[in-house]
Amino acid sequence: MSPSWQGIKDMVNIRGWYQSAGDGTFYYVNTQTVAGQKIEVLTQGAGAQAWTDTHWFRSLPLAKANASAHFDSDIDRPTD
Repeated sequence: MSPSWQGIKDMVNIRGWYQSAGDGTFYYVNTQTVAGQKIEVLTQGAGAQAWTDTHWFRSLPLAKANASAHFDSDIDRPTD
Protein backbone atom coordinates (compact mmCIF):
# COMPACT_ATOMS: atom_id res chain seq x y z
CA MET A 1 0.00 0.00 0.00
CA SER A 2 1.24 3.44 -0.89
CA PRO A 3 0.69 6.21 1.69
CA SER A 4 0.28 8.79 -1.09
CA TRP A 5 0.65 8.64 -4.86
CA GLN A 6 -0.21 11.44 -7.28
CA GLY A 7 -1.93 13.16 -4.35
CA ILE A 8 -4.17 10.15 -3.62
CA LYS A 9 -3.93 8.56 -0.19
CA ASP A 10 -4.12 4.85 0.55
CA MET A 11 -3.70 3.49 -2.96
CA VAL A 12 -3.21 -0.28 -3.14
CA ASN A 13 -1.00 -1.84 -5.82
CA ILE A 14 -1.74 -5.48 -6.69
CA ARG A 15 0.58 -7.62 -8.78
CA GLY A 16 0.20 -11.14 -10.06
CA TRP A 17 1.51 -14.05 -7.98
CA TYR A 18 4.35 -14.74 -10.43
CA GLN A 19 4.62 -11.21 -11.83
CA SER A 20 8.29 -10.29 -12.16
CA ALA A 21 7.87 -7.14 -14.25
CA GLY A 22 5.29 -4.46 -14.85
CA ASP A 23 3.50 -2.01 -12.64
CA GLY A 24 0.51 -4.03 -11.46
CA THR A 25 -2.98 -2.65 -10.98
CA PHE A 26 -3.76 0.18 -8.59
CA TYR A 27 -6.98 0.62 -6.59
CA TYR A 28 -8.25 3.39 -4.35
CA VAL A 29 -11.58 4.47 -2.88
CA ASN A 30 -12.61 8.10 -2.85
CA THR A 31 -15.75 10.13 -2.30
CA GLN A 32 -17.24 11.86 -5.34
CA THR A 33 -20.24 14.12 -5.75
CA VAL A 34 -22.62 12.66 -8.33
CA ALA A 35 -25.95 14.37 -9.02
CA GLY A 36 -25.58 16.32 -5.79
CA GLN A 37 -24.98 13.21 -3.66
CA LYS A 38 -21.70 12.07 -2.17
CA ILE A 39 -20.91 8.47 -3.06
CA GLU A 40 -17.88 6.23 -2.64
CA VAL A 41 -16.21 5.17 -5.88
CA LEU A 42 -13.59 2.45 -6.27
CA THR A 43 -11.14 3.58 -8.93
CA GLN A 44 -8.76 1.29 -10.83
CA GLY A 45 -5.62 2.41 -12.60
CA ALA A 46 -2.70 0.83 -14.40
CA GLY A 47 0.65 1.65 -15.89
CA ALA A 48 3.69 3.53 -14.68
CA GLN A 49 1.65 6.42 -13.30
CA ALA A 50 -1.45 4.48 -12.16
CA TRP A 51 -3.52 6.02 -14.97
CA THR A 52 -7.25 5.72 -14.31
CA ASP A 53 -9.02 3.20 -16.51
CA THR A 54 -12.11 2.04 -14.57
CA HIS A 55 -14.56 3.21 -11.91
CA TRP A 56 -16.55 0.76 -9.81
CA PHE A 57 -19.85 1.74 -8.17
CA ARG A 58 -21.94 0.10 -5.43
CA SER A 59 -24.99 -0.48 -7.63
CA LEU A 60 -25.85 -1.20 -11.23
CA PRO A 61 -28.00 1.96 -11.61
CA LEU A 62 -25.08 4.13 -10.40
CA ALA A 63 -22.70 2.34 -12.76
CA LYS A 64 -25.02 2.82 -15.75
CA ALA A 65 -25.66 6.49 -14.93
CA ASN A 66 -21.92 7.18 -14.62
CA ALA A 67 -20.54 4.93 -17.35
CA SER A 68 -18.44 7.73 -18.84
CA ALA A 69 -17.74 9.64 -15.61
CA HIS A 70 -14.50 11.56 -15.21
CA PHE A 71 -13.54 12.84 -11.77
CA ASP A 72 -10.99 15.43 -10.69
CA SER A 73 -9.04 12.74 -8.83
CA ASP A 74 -8.58 10.66 -12.02
CA ILE A 75 -5.01 10.32 -13.24
CA ASP A 76 -5.06 10.86 -17.00
CA ARG A 77 -2.55 9.63 -19.55
CA PRO A 78 -0.66 12.38 -21.33
CA THR A 79 -2.11 13.14 -24.76
CA ASP A 80 0.97 14.09 -26.77
